[in-house]
Amino acid sequence: QENPVILTGNDQPHKRNGWQGIVVLNSKPQCEWSHVIIRDTNGISKNGWNLSGGISFYEAGIKMKNVEITGNQSEDALNIIRSKFELTNITIKNTTSDALDSDFSSGIVENGMFENIGSLGGGDGIDISGSKVSVIRTYFKNISDKALSVGEGSELKASDVNIKNVSIGAASKDGSRLFISNSKLTGIKKAGLLAYIKKSEYGSAEIMAESLVFHSTEIKAIE
Repeated sequence: QENPVILTGNDQPHKRNGWQGIVVLNSKPQCEWSHVIIRDTNGISKNGWNLSGGISFYEAGIKMKNVEITGNQSEDALNIIRSKFELTNITIKNTTSDALDSDFSSGIVENGMFENIGSLGGGDGIDISGSKVSVIRTYFKNISDKALSVGEGSELKASDVNIKNVSIGAASKDGSRLFISNSKLTGIKKAGLLAYIKKSEYGSAEIMAESLVFHSTEIKAIE
């Protein structure tokens, strides 16, 4: 804890240089990261091969504990595809777009913090597609779009989350199911909860909510 691993680009005086980041492909042993700080990634781009994530895992299990990802400038700070994951005490902050994107994966986010997400507009805290994810005791603050975005036949269970100063608190779309409980939403600009169809082939979406507290939020739910 006192001496974390720091991964960053080559710094110059008065300038912080971005770097392409990390990709893990088809790893059979589970990856384990503990006490790691990753700064200023901008996505893999090499010989016509481009990835949307500053950090990407594809068919590679990942367990992160006490990890901070900051300053990402790619589409997703952390992109997990067709993998199982456990993220504990993870912090993602100061991104230009999305923080965590889970595609066709399953996992848990516990005691996380997502702050200052999507400075260029349209950034989500956690965005899942075709996935099954649990989010527990996690804090979202200053998110340009949605704190939680659940789409394309996904299921997300959220409990004890604190969402503050975001455009939309939690959205379920396109055949997805969102369960949210024992949570607090403060200063939501457009809607606390939103259920809708974007891709008609998936059908309607569901939101099941209980024991929510709203502060400074005019519209609590839209369907």
